[in-house]
Amino acid sequence: NIFDEEDSVFLSNFPTENNDYNINKYVYNTWKKIFYIRKKFINLYESVRQLNQLGSTLETKITIVYGKNYNDVFNDVELLNMVLGSWDIKYKLSLEKEDVFNLEISKSKYKKCNRCWRYINNIKNGLCIRCTQVIHQF
Repeated sequence: NIFDEEDSVFLSNFPTENNDYNINKYVYNTWKKIFYIRKKFINLYESVRQLNQLGSTLETKITIVYGKNYNDVFNDVELLNMVLGSWDIKYKLSLEKEDVFNLEISKSKYKKCNRCWRYINNIKNGLCIRCTQVIHQF
């Protein structure tokens, strides 16, 4: 045990590596791509925001064209929506190049949900479908 008292620090055992926290190469590479996408998005978003064309990322419409090398990232679009902070995202797989990644942003045409503030399709009575279901549970 590393917390046992020894006569000298030099007689103590070194802590052992805990492999429970290691992530596999697939997960690491997927998150590396997600952070790359987020960085490209934030840079583009900031340049448009400074022109006063957008307020928050929530009101951003994002169009993403990606190659086959990014398929693993787009398996969980809900995660990507949260990472980018927008729910008005259109995804299109490009069959031309495997490593292509293009990003375009503009202001969303959808209305804002009064509860979650997402700009999303199917807003009725000021609420999106998800928030309407939550409200009706209570």
